[in-house]
Amino acid sequence: MNEGHSAFAGLEAIRQRMHDDAMPCVTDWRTGEASTSITMGHTGYLKLASPVDVTRTLTLHADGTLIIADAFEGAGVHAVEIPLHLAPGVTANHHADGIFLTARDKKFAVTSDAEVSWTLALEPARVSPTYGDVLSTVRLVWRRQGPLRPLTVTISPSPSDEL
Repeated sequence: MNEGHSAFAGLEAIRQRMHDDAMPCVTDWRTGEASTSITMGHTGYLKLASPVDVTRTLTLHADGTLIIADAFEGAGVHAVEIPLHLAPGVTANHHADGIFLTARDKKFAVTSDAEVSWTLALEPARVSPTYGDVLSTVRLVWRRQGPLRPLTVTISPSPSDEL
């Protein structure tokens, strides 16, 4: 048996033991002059004792505004954590009016509809742009404990003089 065939047989044996724990699905994709959006989800949390169906819609508007809308379906009390890892070099500042990001010479405002039911934290984090490389960065994390509630986050370009 040659080495290539042996490696393939090993991978095939692993594939046969794998389960479809989190099958992805795209339920909607729309493009237009004003915006482009995609709605997607996965089945990964349906295996919980109290199953949860998750859906995320990303909408990018022509003016550069990005809207991230997360929806959850399920019963019971859950601990939910939604992290948003920022690219290395992006700075984040927490002000009374919200979070403001700076990337190179661009500024962005981060807002959400999470006023009461979610908490927001700015935390140190790590990302790995390539295998074996780890870089320090920052992440925004929205958390809540209780019945499932949707979360919508908007990241909008801001003129420099507004920050």
